[in-house]
Amino acid sequence: MLKSLARRIFTSGESRTFLGYARMVDEPDDLLFPGIWGEFSSRLGHSFKVHWLKQCSVGVVRPLTFR
Repeated sequence: MLKSLARRIFTSGESRTFLGYARMVDEPDDLLFPGIWGEFSSRLGHSFKVHWLKQCSVGVVRPLTFR
């Protein structure tokens, strides 16, 4: 089980869209959708399950700067 509640913010770089935020519900799993991203998969970590806290589709006009 995860020791802390890890939250993730999801965006789409190509469409410049904020898709929502979710809580990780399980550790990354190498057997969960292996190779789903094609050749790019080798540069990514393993897939993991999430529970969506908020799903939406909001266009992003310009990048946000977090400090």
